Amino acid sequence: SFKGKKTRGLLTSERKEFERRLEKLIWQKPRFGGWSNNVRAWIDRADAKTATVRYEDLIKAPQSEVERALVELGFNLQTLTGGVVPDFAALQKRSPEFFRKGRTGTWADEKPPRLHDLFLQHHRSVMEQLGYLPAATPQARVATSEKG
Repeated sequence: SFKGKKTRGLLTSERKEFERRLEKLIWQKPRFGGWSNNVRAWIDRADAKTATVRYEDLIKAPQSEVERALVELGFNLQTLTGGVVPDFAALQKRSPEFFRKGRTGTWADEKPPRLHDLFLQHHRSVMEQLGYLPAATPQARVATSEKG
């Protein structure tokens, strides 16, 4: 869990800055509308095909997950890339800040509980829609919205 651990090897001052920026990202609604609005804009598109790819599925079976998504969109992986999906090491070499660990669940070590709670206050409904949380009862939604 988070207690006493560094975030990606950050020092105390860097950790505080990381948490400050993360907190701002959670509640802020920048020009793209914030995390929930950005995700909804993609998954609720009626005018274009969209395939949802869950990180967990991509890590577990990258080749079959990419193939599934492309078929859903009407594309053929063989035609696009010669049939090969790059492995995690190749992706990380290209973009180490984006492809950091290649493991699921590392957020629990990097995000303090208070920021996880704040994230859920602002983005619970999308997390439910994506299947990451069970749907909250109406009473739980009211209690959550009263905290924010």
